[in-house]
Amino acid sequence: MPQELDAASTTIKHDGTFDIEKTLSTIRDWMKRNLYGYLEKKQRFASDGRSLTIEGGKAVDEYAKLSLEISLNAENLKAVDIILDQKKIPQHQGKITIKISGKLTLDHAKKLENEPWLSIRTLIHKTLMRHRVGKWFDDIDTDVFALTRSVRDALELEA
Repeated sequence: MPQELDAASTTIKHDGTFDIEKTLSTIRDWMKRNLYGYLEKKQRFASDGRSLTIEGGKAVDEYAKLSLEISLNAENLKAVDIILDQKKIPQHQGKITIKISGKLTLDHAKKLENEPWLSIRTLIHKTLMRHRVGKWFDDIDTDVFALTRSVRDALELEA
């Protein structure tokens, strides 16, 4: 069984006006641009809310895979129009919470599933592959925080 390790995670909360479609397209575009897959796992639409879980992953090589999970929950939504530069811009008023979590999966191709490798796999990860595993953690952490910056920009939040 592949070994899944939790990496960086962050939560963005905003109460005010925002464009939910712009936020979703920012997430989708960022994931595609950075070669992550994009799969909407769970969706819930209500008259005043929306809930969505998005997953994506990319194989770094034949051994490691980076994964992202984005959980978006918007509630108390009301359609409003904002006037900016004498133009009406449709927005939403409400609360939005976005949680972005990263995971590092080692041996995703299940190459070390058989004995004698299975019993010493953790030792291999902590000694022989320590630097590579550390670099992969840095990569997924960097991606989590880059996606966070993009989402905050889409929501027009300050850094």
